[in-house]
Amino acid sequence: MPWWNPVCLSEVRAEYDFIIVGAGTAGSTLAKELSGDPRSRGRHPSILVLEAGISHLPFGSKVPALYPLTFGTPIDWGYQTVRQAGMLNRRIPCPAGKLVGGSASINAMIRLEPSTRCLSDLCKEWGDEWTVAEVQKVFQDLETRWRGASPQLHENTDRFLEMACQVGLGTRESMRSPRYGIAPYVRMQSQSQRRTIEHWYRVPHASDAPGSIQLLANCCVQ
Repeated sequence: MPWWNPVCLSEVRAEYDFIIVGAGTAGSTLAKELSGDPRSRGRHPSILVLEAGISHLPFGSKVPALYPLTFGTPIDWGYQTVRQAGMLNRRIPCPAGKLVGGSASINAMIRLEPSTRCLSDLCKEWGDEWTVAEVQKVFQDLETRWRGASPQLHENTDRFLEMACQVGLGTRESMRSPRYGIAPYVRMQSQSQRRTIEHWYRVPHASDAPGSIQLLANCCVQ
């Protein structure tokens, strides 16, 4: 079961402890984490999540090989770049998911963690509130909750990776290596299906969630 209780407009309460706009990766994670925090009024808080898109993954989203077919459909916001002379005056599509899970529900399912060098540069911009170690703990927590599948390499690809390792340009660990070069990536898939935020926090029954999370889908805020 998902970690939310789907509701219709007539079931929305007059008051909530938290209202979160957007059930993408960030909004969904925030809702689930807040639901287990009893510091709000001495009890688990009531939470309403507003989602502009649908509340379920359609067939084209679940099957990994079909993800390009979701682009330009009702579950894609349909963003495009402005016309640019360097691109032959074309407008380039920028798909963004319009459903629970957000863009993680229509993307290519490749997990790329930032390198230590990248995080160090970002933390310098963020200030003293964030450190590389603290950010890496977040990624470690996600990996503990759900581990992605490493790709099965073709024989030729495996040989290419081996040669890259021999000359110091590759690693067989993962893309999180602090150096630049060649490495395998982790796929956000399991049992030949896409895995998103909807699966990371699944519970046996919606009522098992520590807090009360309600999801109102197909809803836009004006």
